Amino acid sequence: MPRHADHGARRRQITGAARTLIARDGLSSASFANVSAEAGVSVRLIQYYFGDKKSLLHAVFQAVIGDIAARFPTTAFDGATTRRDPRETVLTILEALLPMTAAQRADAIVLASFHAATLTTADVETRHTTEPLRILHRELLPVLTDAASGEPSPDDTAAIADALLLASTGLAQSMLAGYTAPDNARRILRLLVARLIPSTDT
Repeated sequence: MPRHADHGARRRQITGAARTLIARDGLSSASFANVSAEAGVSVRLIQYYFGDKKSLLHAVFQAVIGDIAARFPTTAFDGATTRRDPRETVLTILEALLPMTAAQRADAIVLASFHAATLTTADVETRHTTEPLRILHRELLPVLTDAASGEPSPDDTAAIADALLLASTGLAQSMLAGYTAPDNARRILRLLVARLIPSTDT
């Protein structure tokens, strides 16, 4: 290994190779041997940076989540923005979860592979795969509360946040399967937001 190696770049090289494998061939393909061949590095180097497969997979998952989070405009969770138009703020967040490009589709396939793996393998923990949704849920609540102006109840507001997040993730899966077209996915989200979030128009 070079004495002055860029460790961040090396880690990204390895996790990027693992992402490519998972998107193409499924989670089981992300063995150290396969990742080594895809990344053009030694198995020993992968072990140096990640230790074991579970740690590598966790790093891959975090990398994908980081890229999805980067799709949100910097003002998406800005209080001033939510006061201007809560519906548009929520739509910005939800639409960022949809796989609209080839790269986003690959990320969605990777996430689907991780979620499926929580049912069958100890290499992926449910608490890791559900935490991003919990974070988004917490971020949505203030936006929905401001829009509601006291109606509905806090419990109902939390349920609305869940409904919107589950709808967007379900639409993402439907898009991967080829059932829902991108324009229709956007239309469905807009309809749900219009029905579930009160208008601020006076």
